[in-house]
Amino acid sequence: CPIPDYCPRLSKNFSEASAKMATRSDIPTNYHFLSITFDPERDNPEALLKYGKMYHYQPEHWSFLTGSKEMTDALGAMFNFHFTAEDQLFNHDFRTVIINAAGKVQMIYPMGGNLSDNIAEEMIKAMNPSEMENKNAAKGEK
Repeated sequence: CPIPDYCPRLSKNFSEASAKMATRSDIPTNYHFLSITFDPERDNPEALLKYGKMYHYQPEHWSFLTGSKEMTDALGAMFNFHFTAEDQLFNHDFRTVIINAAGKVQMIYPMGGNLSDNIAEEMIKAMNPSEMENKNAAKGEK
């Protein structure tokens, strides 16, 4: 990355949010974080495993994924995420997307920084069916 703390900050956010959620006994345990690379040539499964271990990931709650350029382009387009190769580096946006238990986008954080508390809180809300019902009722949805 041209900005060297972008990707590590995202991973640190997920690591910290996951650790915070793991201490809670009052929430469901079926939450999952996904980190998706758009550099499959360098970020092969072995490299992603090594990277995940650097952040003390728990495989039951966090996966590191890769895919073809077509797949990552399509996924990026879904969330207005842009990335371009520049020599040996990538220039890219920052996105953290929270998807709720109903499969709908709950929140998109379009910026970096220390968001671990926000991510953990939003993930917990996304798992809470009454929270989703309240949001849907406010929007007039069922």
